[in-house]
Amino acid sequence: MKIKDYCIVNNGIKPTNNEDNIYVNGFYLSRYNNGINDYESKISSTKNELVYAIFDGIGGLSNGELASFVGVSNVNNGIKYINKKLLEIKKEQNIQLGTTCSIARIKGSRMHLEQVGDSPVYIYSNSKLIKFIEKNNDSNLLDNYLGNNNDIYILTNDIKLKRNDIVLMCSDGLSSLLNDEEIISILKSNNDIKFMSYKLVNEALKKGGNDNISIIILKIEKFLGLV
Repeated sequence: MKIKDYCIVNNGIKPTNNEDNIYVNGFYLSRYNNGINDYESKISSTKNELVYAIFDGIGGLSNGELASFVGVSNVNNGIKYINKKLLEIKKEQNIQLGTTCSIARIKGSRMHLEQVGDSPVYIYSNSKLIKFIEKNNDSNLLDNYLGNNNDIYILTNDIKLKRNDIVLMCSDGLSSLLNDEEIISILKSNNDIKFMSYKLVNEALKKGGNDNISIIILKIEKFLGLV
């Protein structure tokens, strides 16, 4: 399997601190960070499972950066473990905290997605954009997130990837500002995922940048005989 990846975490314009975090095959940011301009995992060809994730700390609860850091620190332990850990911290320290998450595990041509909250994952394939998002109501109130309670709902999807597919994972700092048509326009405008990454972030900043912006872009180049 050969996959190219590129990642950016941008503070945005209005937020005073960054509460997003990313996980890219073992790499993640520290609890207190100012984002990262770019990152490539350099793990492009392997028979092992590749793991990518985005955690978006719930800013309205404070301690969002702690929640997202706990998330990336425990990706390999699974979502239910992360939720349990956050609830323990919440009780022990008597604080409010929570985070959304999207985790993609890729092996061969298959991608297994797990999502809690409103951090979407897009797949651009054959000039069409498919959006995967867990949001359990139609209001603007997000009430399903890690650290809220024991009874979380996890949206799962198993997807067969194809050569030249583009996977875009992001926090709602991007998806709340760019609609599907704008995202398609950027993804099809250039074959360079670094260009796509900066273009997406810059467009979100032009529209106000009212939240932290995290993106992970993957380009599926080829499979090495795996199913």
